[in-house]
Amino acid sequence: MKAYACVVVCVAVCLMGFFACGCQEEQASDPDIGNVRKHRLIAAENRDLQGRIADLEAEVELLKADHATTLDARQEELEACQADRDQWKAKAEKGVAEEVSTVMAAVMMQNEQLKAENQTLKAELAALKGEQPPAQEPNQPPLPPLQ
Repeated sequence: MKAYACVVVCVAVCLMGFFACGCQEEQASDPDIGNVRKHRLIAAENRDLQGRIADLEAEVELLKADHATTLDARQEELEACQADRDQWKAKAEKGVAEEVSTVMAAVMMQNEQLKAENQTLKAELAALKGEQPPAQEPNQPPLPPLQ
């Protein structure tokens, strides 16, 4: 029986040795499987992120094109407004110049009337005093218009 017990113990030790070696191999390959899974997850995440980057770059390009279109439209509006402003400014300056010339003409005409009336009054005053009427003053050229 001793021999039988020795054989059983040897077989048991050998089996335990085989199991221990097998378990170690499994444990050794387990980290590799975990690393492969991690690498696959990272690769999938990278693909997703690259897809998002491509989508965002396309959106940026669309926004740039939209901005350029809007900027061109605003530039055209600005140029149209500046042209309108220049036309209104020219009309205003022309209107002011016409108004000034009209007022100046009225003032000059009134000035001539007052000069004539002044000469008439001087002649009447001299006649009332019994003096000889003063000689007519030569017409002086009108003053240049004010600017």
